[in-house]
Amino acid sequence: MNIQLTDTKQYYLISNSATAVKYYGTFNSDIACSLPKFIQRADNIIYNSIKVLHCEFSYSFYTVNIYNNYLRVNDVDVYIPTGNYTAYTLLTTLNELLQAIDITFLFELNQTNGKYILSCDNMFSLNVTTSSIYKIIGLQSATYSGIFDGTKFVQPFPYPVNLMGSRNIYVKAINLILDNLNTTTYDKATLKSIPIHVPPFGIIMYNNNEQTESL
Repeated sequence: MNIQLTDTKQYYLISNSATAVKYYGTFNSDIACSLPKFIQRADNIIYNSIKVLHCEFSYSFYTVNIYNNYLRVNDVDVYIPTGNYTAYTLLTTLNELLQAIDITFLFELNQTNGKYILSCDNMFSLNVTTSSIYKIIGLQSATYSGIFDGTKFVQPFPYPVNLMGSRNIYVKAINLILDNLNTTTYDKATLKSIPIHVPPFGIIMYNNNEQTESL
């Protein structure tokens, strides 16, 4: 008679763990933890599986952050303060910053299609190839110049404002090859994709009630 035994281990990981390595300075947005002797090989082991039982994350990250917060206008880098914005609060902030360059700059929002329109009494240029916020405000990587419409220079933006920000948190075991495929990053190391379903500054919680595991 064959007897099969199952051995389980649980690991508790926290962001201020002594084994945690932060890849973005003091930020907790990308952390790796080392687990010594995590998986051991033996002839009598049939298979190994792994699962995330429970997670808690603070929603303390921003839609506009230090990696996507500047726009180059008339060869001047305009930096937007980091934070969570709506299309209207971002519009107000952009107007305040750009009117420091030229008082006639005006950002407006087309409420029908959700796209920004930038106008100015004087000729202006947007160098999006060296800007980091262009995807958020509805531009593509290119250089734009205001088009004179008979009264002022205007630049309609080609895409709607996109302030969705991060929609998922990925928990990965980067040294493992799992039977999963993350179709966003095309890796096989993602243990769980946890949707963000709480407002900013709330707590994102996940419980593995279905007991999903990966080989």
